Amino acid sequence: MVLGLFDELAREMWDLRRESLAPLASVSETEDLVIVEVDLPLVQKNDIRLRLIEEGLEVEASLTRCVRFERWGTVQRSCEFRSFYRIMPLPCPVVAEGATAAFKKGILRVELKKRREVEHRISIT
Repeated sequence: MVLGLFDELAREMWDLRRESLAPLASVSETEDLVIVEVDLPLVQKNDIRLRLIEEGLEVEASLTRCVRFERWGTVQRSCEFRSFYRIMPLPCPVVAEGATAAFKKGILRVELKKRREVEHRISIT
């Protein structure tokens, strides 16, 4: 049972096939915005790719240098990570128009406008 839980958590933290780590991230919201902040150390601004997809905000970024673990896990094997990759589910529907992103000191901040539901009244005759 505990091993299964560890495997589930590990699947969320890294992907050996992609050679990627999942960055730390937080999602918050205000009345009008959804704000996503992502910790991306060892990354340059030009190496970040953002996509708004059905599942949420997809963040992919190449590392400036590989992160390597030599003696890792209970099975002593080495692994190397070359990028960050994560899809952050969003708490509500958003619109891509007007989205802003800023990258400063290794922190990516993305602001997305919430999609407002337009109410249409139907008159009864």
